[in-house]
Amino acid sequence: MKTHSTLIVSLIGILALLTSVGFVAYQIASVDEATATTATGTTLDRSIVDLENQVEKEPKNTPVALGLSAAYLQKVRETGDISYYEKILKLLDTAEVHAQDTAVILATRAEVENGRHDFAAGLEYSKQAIKKNPEVSAFYGIKSDSELELGNYDEALHSLQNMIDRKPNFSSFARVAYQRELHGDRAGALEALETAISAGSAHAENIAWAYTEMGKLRIKSNPEIAKQDFKRALELYPNFAPALEGLGRIAWKEEENDEAERYYTQAFDVLPLAQYALALGNFYGTQGDVVKADQYYVLADLAYKNSGGVNIDLEYALFLAEHGDVSEALTRAQAAYSAHPSIYAADAMAWALYKNNRVPDARKYITEALRLGEHDPMILFHAGEIAESAGETEKSRAYFKKALALDQYAATNYSKSLADIQF
Repeated sequence: MKTHSTLIVSLIGILALLTSVGFVAYQIASVDEATATTATGTTLDRSIVDLENQVEKEPKNTPVALGLSAAYLQKVRETGDISYYEKILKLLDTAEVHAQDTAVILATRAEVENGRHDFAAGLEYSKQAIKKNPEVSAFYGIKSDSELELGNYDEALHSLQNMIDRKPNFSSFARVAYQRELHGDRAGALEALETAISAGSAHAENIAWAYTEMGKLRIKSNPEIAKQDFKRALELYPNFAPALEGLGRIAWKEEENDEAERYYTQAFDVLPLAQYALALGNFYGTQGDVVKADQYYVLADLAYKNSGGVNIDLEYALFLAEHGDVSEALTRAQAAYSAHPSIYAADAMAWALYKNNRVPDARKYITEALRLGEHDPMILFHAGEIAESAGETEKSRAYFKKALALDQYAATNYSKSLADIQF
């Protein structure tokens, strides 16, 4: 009997032959493909203005309200401005009064809850949407997103297979890429991303995201090709912060520090999110500029504290474990693990426990974090430090070596300097 992952791999191969078309930082917007209203030939901002005017004139027009909700979801992706979630929920509350078929409304609520990192609520809404209309492929993708973050990996694969069976498109292939990467199949992830790009998207940002993900996968094996991927993303969507950060990483690797600083700063200026402030802090830290490093760590801390209703316990726990109160880091990690026990929440628990000198407990959680395999460099690096503290030197060095094979930045990004690791 084939597993779900085998089915996905097989299906992608078949689709690549039959057609010419070949993934929790960006959420893949997908509800818009189920709405009746789309805008073409205009920018997203102009589309939003037009749809807002329509909603004002026709407050009972549910397809228009759902089209505006989809546009707001895309705007969140592009700007990181989560205040749009409240606007979406107000639209949905009104639409629910007038709509007979509420499946898309439920699915949109699921996307909002996933975006806020309330994945249990997202899962429940997506299940309700599927129950009302089981033929809409996008609903299964949203359900898969929730299941992944809740650590329900087999269920997530099953939901994704249902999505692909109904509509192989950009959103489904992008999710396949993430699933493959999660299970250690980088070559397969690249193939799926290429297929997603060939399938196309109404939004240039989505294609830029796919090229950026390809670049991230290629940095270790072929930084020159990765650089081309990031630059292609910027051609499609100028000032795309994730691509700028990718170019910064390559410049840093090549010891072109002025260029690395420029790219990192530009990414932060475009999207002043915690992840880019943290990247700058790490960069300045390795350059010996403690003052600037601390300044950006403070900015990252402020960004985490002002999350606007998004649950950032997992991300903040990892940050605090390195740059803040380790006791609070553990409290945050415990909350994250309780809410959505994914491998990343287990890793956050392990790392916070390690930082609180609870190595035996940390070993339990790091083992859980590795349950999908030894594929994630951050988890592997944490595993190495925990094993080292437990006196398991040989195992520790093996973890470090594998982490660095996957990501040359593993040490400088996570804790140790490269010079600290001896093989």
